[in-house]
Amino acid sequence: MPSTGRNSPWFSAGRRRSEVTVYECTECETRYLGEQWCAECVRPCRRVGLGGLCPHCEEPVAVPDLRHLDDTATLPAPEVTAMPPG
Repeated sequence: MPSTGRNSPWFSAGRRRSEVTVYECTECETRYLGEQWCAECVRPCRRVGLGGLCPHCEEPVAVPDLRHLDDTATLPAPEVTAMPPG
């Protein structure tokens, strides 16, 4: 698991943890990066985890989301070949 302490690559000088944290509104499920308040629903958001913007869709993605994908990914079974006697 990657380090998430103050000395990890997630943080740089002068950067706050909330700036790299993904939050989600419990009412409308909209996600925000670094925003702890849903202006549309006028309510606080819950913290999902450290993350950033997806380079493909520009939506906030949290590290736990990516770890979940890794855990549930279906990998092809390795090809097993018999070793020749010898």
